[in-house]
Amino acid sequence: ACLQRADKNALLQAANGSGPGAVVDMDVYEADPLTLIASGKFNQVPFMFGNNADEGNLFVYPPSTNTTPASAADVKCAMMRAFGDKMGEEVLQIYAPVNTVGIDNRNIVAEIFGDVLFHCDNRRVAQALSKAGVAPWVYSFNRQPSCPMWPGAHHGAEIAYVFQNFDAGHIHSTCKASPDDVRLSEKVSAMWVAFARTGTIDGWPRFNSPGNEANLNIDLGLLEALDTELGRRRSQCDAMDRIGALTSDILGAGILSAL
Repeated sequence: ACLQRADKNALLQAANGSGPGAVVDMDVYEADPLTLIASGKFNQVPFMFGNNADEGNLFVYPPSTNTTPASAADVKCAMMRAFGDKMGEEVLQIYAPVNTVGIDNRNIVAEIFGDVLFHCDNRRVAQALSKAGVAPWVYSFNRQPSCPMWPGAHHGAEIAYVFQNFDAGHIHSTCKASPDDVRLSEKVSAMWVAFARTGTIDGWPRFNSPGNEANLNIDLGLLEALDTELGRRRSQCDAMDRIGALTSDILGAGILSAL
């Protein structure tokens, strides 16, 4: 009860943290990761990381969250609550909901959620590493599993492919991964192992900001070629950054509380 009454900013200050992500404890982290990268205080080893295309779906759709189909008015209410009236209106200009009766706009909420908490932060780290001379290898996992629990390439969907464990604790116990998904899993797992062993993957261009922000597309097409995309989420992240909507105190809970 005492913690429930406490001011969240006071708790964060007492914990020497500033929100989601790494806690600056002066032991493991002497500063936030972007500051450490800018100052050169990090291990300059090969970095490979990325995002799933539909990160926010895990948090917006059942069974994780008990939401119902969202109208444009519902989305507007959620944005006002999460960002405030002025910034909320600006966010809605970047991610416009469809104001048609019967249209479910939860995909808009999921997109915002994914950008604020995943895509844009990871892009900042990739940009910082590129500027520091250690350009990373960045991917976008775009495949909806053949036995999905949530729509799209949601947060965590790539794990079964990396570790080839489609059957581990899956809610759809009678569903089996398609042959194509098994092949993709073998390909992804082999690429991850090769990167751990050699620190590079032939044919996968590195993320060099700002002119060549390359993301490897991981989908069934990966079975045939290493297709890449430049500037993924650039427009959304840059627009959100300009209006100040990527600050650490903008949390997903505020978005979901209105749905």
